[in-house]
Amino acid sequence: MKMREHFKGEVSFSDLKIDELLTVFTENSVYTLEVIGHNDFIVSGGWFDQNGLSPYRTGIEGATWGYGDIFPNIVAAAGMRIKFKNGITTGRIKSIELKKAMAWSFLS
Repeated sequence: MKMREHFKGEVSFSDLKIDELLTVFTENSVYTLEVIGHNDFIVSGGWFDQNGLSPYRTGIEGATWGYGDIFPNIVAAAGMRIKFKNGITTGRIKSIELKKAMAWSFLS
């Protein structure tokens, strides 16, 4: 896998392309989000692994500071948290990496 970019700031929905992998490092976990469409992801890691649900298909409501307001155009941002459409909110984000997905991951 070749890293395309390392983000220090934020990633918006417009930054993502289908077949890319977004790796989000939080204060407690690592999440991998495979982009399969606009606001459509296969998520692994963190809470999803801990609860035996990886891989899990879901969308993202947006990024939040953790106390109410959701920024619906932002997928992830350093210092913020991801709020998934299934109601799960991650821990505070430390860093984000964006990579091209490996071709074999799409073979069934």
